[in-house]
This record gives sequence, structure tokens and C-alpha cells, in this order.
Amino acid sequence: MTWQGDKVSDAVRQRIDRALRVGAVQVVAIAQRLVSQPAQRLTKRRKRNTTAGKKGSTYSVYIGSRPGEPPRLRSGVGRSSIRWIKERDLSYRILVASPGIYMAYLDRGTRRVAARPWLKQAVTLAQPAINRALRQAQSGG
Repeated sequence: MTWQGDKVSDAVRQRIDRALRVGAVQVVAIAQRLVSQPAQRLTKRRKRNTTAGKKGSTYSVYIGSRPGEPPRLRSGVGRSSIRWIKERDLSYRILVASPGIYMAYLDRGTRRVAARPWLKQAVTLAQPAINRALRQAQSGG
């Protein structure tokens, strides 16, 4: 009989790492879905001449989300900036990349802007899928 502890340990780590990757992908997909509801766009007419346009020309105004709701979609930059990366073995991070860094401020809020949380909600919604993937990895599936 030979000792197979290292092989078994490596196989378990690979299964758990795969399950955590599935969890990271789920969180990002749910977060992107949460921030995909489009903002309401209103078209208005200018009442006077401005440097932006003549009287009677049109411009757009967007009705955004209310505090406590996930941010609404305008250009898609924030949504496309939500990503996951593998930091090291068994460690994944959900982040907001550079062009959409304002999404982090929207999630937490600032002194002047109330929070529009989306990340914690995404993690909560992805939790059953993460738990299922980890149970499957634990059972050897």
C-alpha cells in the first residue's frame, strides 16, 4: 500500500479552487445583471439659447436609481468594469476596473451621494450556487 496523501490533497484543492472560480463567475454575472436596468431617459427642449445649443433644441436628462437600489445603466462602462481575478491558489477577488471606478463609490455611498448597493446583494444572491459548488467539490463531484 502506498501513500497517496499528496495526490488526494492536490485533487481536493483543485476541486475547491474550481468551485470558488464558479462562485466568482456567478457573483460577477449577478452583479452585472443587477446594474443592467436602464436609466429612464427624458428628452427636453431648451427654453433659451445656451452654449450647449439654441433655444428649442433638445437634450437628454436621465432619471437614475433611488438610494438603496442598484445603480441604473447609462453607458455600460460601470457594468463592463465589474470583473473577477484569481489572486493566488484558493483566492479570488471581485473588483471594479479603472474606467468604472465610480461603481465602488455608488456601492458604498459618499458624503453627498447615498449608497446604491449592488455588490453585497450580488454575493447574497450567488450564495446558494457557491454553496452548491463547494458541496459538490467536497463530495468529489
